[in-house]
Amino acid sequence: MGQAYILTDKPDSVVYYFNKVLPYAEAYEKPFPLIAIYNGMGIHSLNSALNYNEALSWYYKGLEVAYESDDMLNYTILLSNIVWVYYLRHDPEGLRYAEEAYSLGKSMDSDYALYFGALSCAYMYYVDGQLDKALDYVREAGWLSVKIPGMNNVDALHAMILDRSGRPEEAERYFRSAFSDTGKMDVTTLIDAYQTYGDFLQKRGDYRQAVENYLKGLDISKRNSNYFCILRLYKGLSDTYGKMGDSAKAIDYLRRSTAINDTLFNVEKERAFSSMQIQYENAKRDGDLKEKEMQIMRQHHKLTFTYSLSLPQWRFLP
Repeated sequence: MGQAYILTDKPDSVVYYFNKVLPYAEAYEKPFPLIAIYNGMGIHSLNSALNYNEALSWYYKGLEVAYESDDMLNYTILLSNIVWVYYLRHDPEGLRYAEEAYSLGKSMDSDYALYFGALSCAYMYYVDGQLDKALDYVREAGWLSVKIPGMNNVDALHAMILDRSGRPEEAERYFRSAFSDTGKMDVTTLIDAYQTYGDFLQKRGDYRQAVENYLKGLDISKRNSNYFCILRLYKGLSDTYGKMGDSAKAIDYLRRSTAINDTLFNVEKERAFSSMQIQYENAKRDGDLKEKEMQIMRQHHKLTFTYSLSLPQWRFLP
């Protein structure tokens, strides 16, 4: 029930149902329900509670359970969810998680895990400004997405990388390709596509089309209580209306953006756990990673996956 409510406009129900079953999942001998709860709470903390530190904490808990149970597929997917947090923050520090996910995908000889690793690397190299590498990884992710049923359409990310590389005509083609089949994008990826295409159109001076795309993304974001995306879309709308000379709407969306941004700051100030705890959890997890990879490679471990977490891809991951 908790995972189902993640995709609705009832975020409080997510916490209610996950908290209700958490004690049973912790006592249950099978690890997957607990991993799913930690993942779901991470998604909720990021998108609806506006608390990225708390989201990372839940994802780290999921990583620990997945690692201890040798569930390296869901371990890789959780790494990708962590990368998504860093992407939303425009923070290239998430690159090490992306590279780790990609390395594990290679070690496992799993196209499914490799897709998440390649996609994560594409996002992080894009944020870091290493655009040639980002293009290589997004092409690999695109090729893998065709091979594996149910994977996200990566054309919007491909377009973003091309645009930043100074190739706007090619970027336009990939954006149009992305929106020709939105059924192959999860909610968060679709919202991100509308927002980035709006940015692209705004930069080219096509303000009315930019507003149209921002509003489409905003409608989906509100229906899914995705406040991080709402914040970015408000900023895009404010900037665009300002360039159109509509100061009233520009100020209105700026006020809305500021209100959410202030809420985000306050929530993080009140709820953020010590960065020392994050560093400790990272060190504890990273200490045995190479040994784990060597075990996988020595055993030529082949994963059979009958279940997986969703990236917010849930997308995410999700």
